[in-house]
Amino acid sequence: DMVVVHVNYTDNPFCPEKSKREAEKCRRNDPDAFEHIWMGGYNKNSDAQIFAGKYVIREFEPKDAWNPLHGLDWGFSQDPTAAVRVYAENEKLYIYKEAGKTNLELNDTGKYIRDRIPVVEDYTVRADSTRPESINNDKKQYNGLPKIVAVQKWSGSVEDGIKFIRSFDEVVIHPDCVETAQEFRFYKYQVDKRTGDVTTKIIDKWNHYIDA
Repeated sequence: DMVVVHVNYTDNPFCPEKSKREAEKCRRNDPDAFEHIWMGGYNKNSDAQIFAGKYVIREFEPKDAWNPLHGLDWGFSQDPTAAVRVYAENEKLYIYKEAGKTNLELNDTGKYIRDRIPVVEDYTVRADSTRPESINNDKKQYNGLPKIVAVQKWSGSVEDGIKFIRSFDEVVIHPDCVETAQEFRFYKYQVDKRTGDVTTKIIDKWNHYIDA
């Protein structure tokens, strides 16, 4: 005695064009994520998820004694420029603030981040060293990030970064950090299509705030 109707954004005549574009981008880049986020499918938790069982999403307030740390990962057209404020305290990693946007002009980057992560300009911001010209440009901007510095990178630094994050007892993501939480949910290892085995190869998607 029941009728079930499965309704999605495709059935919504008022769905904004921006949302449709985001859905299409998600469909192209990660079909599993598209099925879950946009089509109401199951969230496929599996051994392929890099941070499965390692993170939680809950509210918290930093204590006065905690030291904030800031990171930035450059992007532009397809990938967002992403920045975060985190705290590493009591064997836990707390992710408190995020700021990110695609098609963010270089001259606008500092102000955009400053508007969303309060007083970030007072702290060292560690940025992706593959874009030294972007770091130098941002330092010169009136509303830029005067203490931005380049991080060291090496062969295997991505894998080492994952190991470092997993070394914490727990990663606590504030609910305001919606994009970061989504990345932790969908960042995966590649699965061998023939055998179904999880490989050690990391899929280079859903990792911009994580890289930051």
